[in-house]
Amino acid sequence: SLPGGRVARLTHFGSFEGLGASWERLLSWMQARGLSAGEDRWETYVTQPSPDMDPRDLRTELNWPVAD
Repeated sequence: SLPGGRVARLTHFGSFEGLGASWERLLSWMQARGLSAGEDRWETYVTQPSPDMDPRDLRTELNWPVAD
């Protein structure tokens, strides 16, 4: 189950290697708006990864709860 409440979301386009930088970009965006990052962040894979696909076609939603 997922927590209820507000969530900051970013869609990452491309390979999983760049996910770390996208998480950092999402956190920076939150901090610039005075939002506190909550716990239990999660990823949603919009495109199902497969061994034969082009990594540039991957879409991953990054979700970070906003703390009260």
